[in-house]
Amino acid sequence: MKKSASGMEKYQEEHQTDISPVMKARNFRFMGRFADYKNQPKKSEKFYHQGLEYFDSETEPENRYHRLELLGFISFSLLKQGKKDEGIKLMNQVLDDYDQSPEGQWLKEHDYYTWAVWKSGVEIRNSEYLINHSDSAMASTLMNDADSILKMPDGNTEIFNIRIGELDRLRTLIH
Repeated sequence: MKKSASGMEKYQEEHQTDISPVMKARNFRFMGRFADYKNQPKKSEKFYHQGLEYFDSETEPENRYHRLELLGFISFSLLKQGKKDEGIKLMNQVLDDYDQSPEGQWLKEHDYYTWAVWKSGVEIRNSEYLINHSDSAMASTLMNDADSILKMPDGNTEIFNIRIGELDRLRTLIH
């Protein structure tokens, strides 16, 4: 993963004009996730913000929906930095945006699977942080919402087995 992240960063620097804005943003998302795995939340927050820049000027929901995923990651980075109030505020705004913003509604309508995976990812990542920092009540609320959306409109839940497994693991952490 480290080799891939370094290679992506180098390639992006060398080929700035040849890479589409969406691909640049996805690269920053990947580098942010790598920083998360290395427990470098300030660095991950920086990468996610760099990725956001590519979507901030867009006006159409189908060109802005990636913002939701990046903002969800930023809320997690803030929590990991000990900025609980700021992280919770952003998390709540992002979760509302998944349900109420034009881009959230567009994504849910056009790609329910991605909408559910991204929204539940915010809830699951942040729930784990909250459980580990003595806020199981808020975590339970988030986990219940995640559980309720992890089924396709036709009722299929099998496609979400990884997320459902993450929820099951979190439930064992609540005392």
